[in-house]
Amino acid sequence: MKWNLDEKINPSSYTAEPSSSAAGTVSCNHKIPPNPSNPDHTEEYFETLLKELPDGVLITDPHGKILRGNESFYAMFGYCEEDISGRYLHEIMPDSHIQQEIRSNFRKLAKAKLDKVEAIRQNKDGSFLEVIIHGGPILHEGKVTAVFIIYMNISGRKKIERSLKESQKRFSIAIEATNEGLWDWNLLTDEVYFSPRYYTMLGYEPGEFPPLLESWLKLLHPEDREKALTLNNFYKKNALETFEIEFRLRKKDDSWIWILGKGRVVNRDEEGTPLRMIGTHADISERKKAENIIKEKEEFSSSLLEHAPHPIVVYEPDLSIKYVNPAFIELTNFTKEELTGLKPPFPWWPDNHSQHLTLLKNSMGGSRKHEMIFYTKDRVPFWVELSPKAIRIQGDITYYLSNWVDITERKQTSQDLEKEKRYWQQLFENAPEGIVLFNEEDRVLRANKTFSDIFSYEEKEVLGQIIDDLVASPEGYYSKAREYSRSAREGEKISLDTIRFRKDGTPINVSVLGVPLKMGDGTSFGYGIYRDITARKKIEEALDIEHNYLLNLFEGAPEGIVLCDKDQIVMRVNRAFCKLFGYT
Repeated sequence: MKWNLDEKINPSSYTAEPSSSAAGTVSCNHKIPPNPSNPDHTEEYFETLLKELPDGVLITDPHGKILRGNESFYAMFGYCEEDISGRYLHEIMPDSHIQQEIRSNFRKLAKAKLDKVEAIRQNKDGSFLEVIIHGGPILHEGKVTAVFIIYMNISGRKKIERSLKESQKRFSIAIEATNEGLWDWNLLTDEVYFSPRYYTMLGYEPGEFPPLLESWLKLLHPEDREKALTLNNFYKKNALETFEIEFRLRKKDDSWIWILGKGRVVNRDEEGTPLRMIGTHADISERKKAENIIKEKEEFSSSLLEHAPHPIVVYEPDLSIKYVNPAFIELTNFTKEELTGLKPPFPWWPDNHSQHLTLLKNSMGGSRKHEMIFYTKDRVPFWVELSPKAIRIQGDITYYLSNWVDITERKQTSQDLEKEKRYWQQLFENAPEGIVLFNEEDRVLRANKTFSDIFSYEEKEVLGQIIDDLVASPEGYYSKAREYSRSAREGEKISLDTIRFRKDGTPINVSVLGVPLKMGDGTSFGYGIYRDITARKKIEEALDIEHNYLLNLFEGAPEGIVLCDKDQIVMRVNRAFCKLFGYT
């Protein structure tokens, strides 16, 4: 049978003091009568010895009937002498298994000495305690006259041992769960206990290398040896309790692993010199790889920031400046020292900066681009395009990054283009000639007021219409006009005087200039410039009439007429002149 000792045994209830017992304080006021057969006081000595012994002593006859016990026995088991005197030993412990064990042990005790047997025994109140039993026969003239039994209460010690064993088990489980190796270093002998995991972590079988400090030293990486030894010596000479260090150890296959070593001084001499240290080794190779990857990424990112052609500013979550790159410094003329840690308003903002703070806060939450005007340290204005972005790690904003593009030149060019655009717009609208822009299908995209006036159209009537349908629809003009329009779109410059027609069909003399326009994407357009030459045509017709009149007069004159230039070179003669002088 097994007893649940932790539940039933209360070691604090049993001590070697005569005044304590499992049931409380036991008062056994008995008096041992004097023995007149021992005038040399041997019995007095014997009584004193029994009384002072911390262990319980019980005397029985050879058959197990209790003759007497000492006060420690009574205190240990909760009895008085009157409770057990004259009873058999097995009767005072009612548990059947204990009774059986008592009978078995007693048969041995009656014949020979029983040497320190651990056993479970029962108190008067039925609870159990753990004891070591030692005893044997008492002989007189070679015969067994009595049996002595000595009980040592080990319940407290056993509980402590079980608690310690459980703690060691939990510690062992915890160490195994953390996958760490345990070491225990005797600083006086340099002997070191290495746990099984310590060995297997390095690819060895447990116990494969000697449990000495020298073994660890041989496994140390050459680059880490000086650092590790310096730390060890420092802790051996100083009163510091704990340490932590990272180093590399060589595995059995000659590869290297990174170790995080932690240790604590657990024993010192009277002068405070460390005598013993314990600690753990954890394999942090994967963590080191991850750290190296992160470090490489950080160095790569830092290099990108440092060598980025565009200005970059990094803000903390509270919008204080964390970092500015060299391109930012070059653009603004501020120094890193002037800007790092600075909070809004920033010195490159305009004097009226209230809207900038609002815009900065709002923009940090998104990724829209913004064009803003800022100022250098010397208050020279410049334009930038801002691209803000919130950088998050595990959902939390760790910093904001704002990428700047200097668009001052682009802005100036844009402003110049805008001016030029307005100039050409005004020129287009106020030109005395009618101007029309048409696409690859010859459809009108735009026409100025003069064009509308010349051909008597409203602007809305012109847009989207084929140009030749508007001004050259009569038969005999249309096909030729289409040919001219196509040639202009394809790159040929067209210039001619012709007749075109107003909205109501009235013919009008015009001078037409067709100008091709090619875009970068290959798209073709055409400009048609129309000038009303009706007045000029009338003058030309009048001049033709006058010219014919004068020519007829010159030729029909009865006198000979000759026209000469300033050098008397004959330019022209009439018929009468030729007839008069016989020339043809």
